[in-house]
Amino acid sequence: MFASAAPIRPMATCGTLEARVVGCEIQIIDTSNADALTVTQIAERLKGHAQSVTSVAFTPDGRTLASGSVDKTIMLWDVATGQPKGAQLKGHTQSVTSVAFTPDGRTLASGSGDSTIILWDVATGQPKAAPLKGHTQSVTSVAFTPDGRTLASGSGDSTIILWDVATGQPK
Repeated sequence: MFASAAPIRPMATCGTLEARVVGCEIQIIDTSNADALTVTQIAERLKGHAQSVTSVAFTPDGRTLASGSVDKTIMLWDVATGQPKGAQLKGHTQSVTSVAFTPDGRTLASGSGDSTIILWDVATGQPKAAPLKGHTQSVTSVAFTPDGRTLASGSGDSTIILWDVATGQPK
């Protein structure tokens, strides 16, 4: 374990893997040991964002971690090595507040303070289409259905929108 003045909180889990965020850094640990005092750190803290990390999510296979930040970027990380996978994903004009992968791990959704959602092709790091627009305030949460065909987004405007992932349109 490590000492820190900032609070450490779990942000994402995949099986026995857990990502914890402290400010601009992410720690990945293996919690398979039942003794919480002897968790195994998988990699050094992941460093790459210029400002606080606000959201993290694992691919379903646990091999990739996505992180969203106040610096308006998303990073994809190789969990085994702790190294970034490609360049930062850029497209939002305000903080990235939420990230989520489709069940097949091929698409990443990011919600932002700019009231938009971007669907990213994980293999290329490029947006799959124009940003999804429908909220009038910050998008605070994104989640896919188990079949990956619908994306739910929650917002500070007190609404939830269900999106058709194939068309990018509200259902």
